[in-house]
Order: sequence, then structure tokens, then C-alpha cells
Amino acid sequence: MTNPIPDGMTGLIPHLVCDPCDQAIEFYARAFGAEELSRSVHPGTGKILHAAMRLGSQVLFMSDDFPEFCADGKPSSPQALGGTPVTVHRYVADCDAALATAQSAGATLVMPAKTCSGAIATASWLTRSGTAGRWRPTSVTSPRMR
Repeated sequence: MTNPIPDGMTGLIPHLVCDPCDQAIEFYARAFGAEELSRSVHPGTGKILHAAMRLGSQVLFMSDDFPEFCADGKPSSPQALGGTPVTVHRYVADCDAALATAQSAGATLVMPAKTCSGAIATASWLTRSGTAGRWRPTSVTSPRMR
């Protein structure tokens, strides 16, 4: 019997609508070392219909905004919505180093690394998700030795 679930595609898989998606893919590769697994491009517009990236052992789906394919016909990118309620979290061994890498890839610092909840360090930054200057929140967390 054929397995209906592709290898490595278990659990919840976030699907981010980005505008433009190609810039988000480049950022995730530079900031997090994400590996692009696949990309499907709309032949008429060149926009990304679907992309898959691997970050460590997890998969992330991304696409450009296609309101013409949505049931309500409305755009769903962070720019169109005036922001997003979604924050992407990632545990890392060194919060300060991860923050420096994200900033060198173009992220804007929102909250410097600080110790929260005992020995957990957390930092937040915003990643560019479009040429209009809207940004997507992202956080990293790591154990911080005292």
C-alpha cells in the first residue's frame, strides 16, 4: 500500500503567504539556513504558487498572495491585512548568534535578546515580507547559562 503522507511531511506544516515570496525564500535561506525543497511558479505571472523549505527537521510551505484563487477573493498577505497574528518561533543553541545572522540577512530588531522565564533567552525581529515594507515577526529562544 502506498503511503499517502510524503516522507518528512508529518505534523503541522505552516503555510505562509508572502508578498513577494521569492524574497521570503531568500531571507529564510540566509537567516536560518533553510533549504529550498521545491518551487512551483505560475506560468502567466511568475508568482510562486507553492514552495517548500526545510529548516532542520521541519518543513515550511510558502506562496505569493493569490486573492483570485481564494473563496472570498480577498488578499491574505501581511501587507493586505495590515500585519499578521502569526509569530514563527525557533529554538537555537545561541540566541545572540541567531539574532546577528538574521540581522545580517536583513531583519529588523524588535526586541534584543533578554532572559525571560528563568534561563531562557528570547529575541524578536521582523523579517521583510514585501517591498511595501511590511515585516513578519519572528523569535528565537535558547537556554542561557547563568
